[in-house]
Amino acid sequence: VDWGEKHQWGLRNGPHTRNADDQTCGQTYIDLYLIDRKPERIAKIKENIDNMVNSDKADDWWWIDALQMAMPVFTRLGVVYNDTRYFDKMYDLYSFSKYKHGGNGLYNPEDKLWWRDKDFVPPYKEPNGEDCYWSRGNGWVVTALARTLDMLPKSDPHYNEYLQDYKDM
Repeated sequence: VDWGEKHQWGLRNGPHTRNADDQTCGQTYIDLYLIDRKPERIAKIKENIDNMVNSDKADDWWWIDALQMAMPVFTRLGVVYNDTRYFDKMYDLYSFSKYKHGGNGLYNPEDKLWWRDKDFVPPYKEPNGEDCYWSRGNGWVVTALARTLDMLPKSDPHYNEYLQDYKDM
């Protein structure tokens, strides 16, 4: 709570940032809100995520740790406000990362792992000729999926895809 108050429950680069690095604080803000429902705790993160929800842009998560930083924020807001638009936008962002970034997406369905970011997808190879997987980043994707599945209603149309991705990893 002291940390949230010190930062005035805000985001590092203001309400219009689309950067998941700035949005990860929302996980803590929303969790603290769920303990003590003071609206100021989530007003700024809600404003920020609402800006994304109300936009057609979907290419924001071009590095895999962005999933861990932002997906749980979208899930929590969707639950708090009983608003599936947060879940829908989260899937738009997730699916763009998975299937489109870097040409064919950041996820390799053959190896069931994620390339580090859009600059490390094939044809990029490491000096040893191997794909560039980032173990810590893949751990963050597992965390993103676990934290998302923990709160996302099982009735969400993409719940089973997230669950399968989690199990595959």
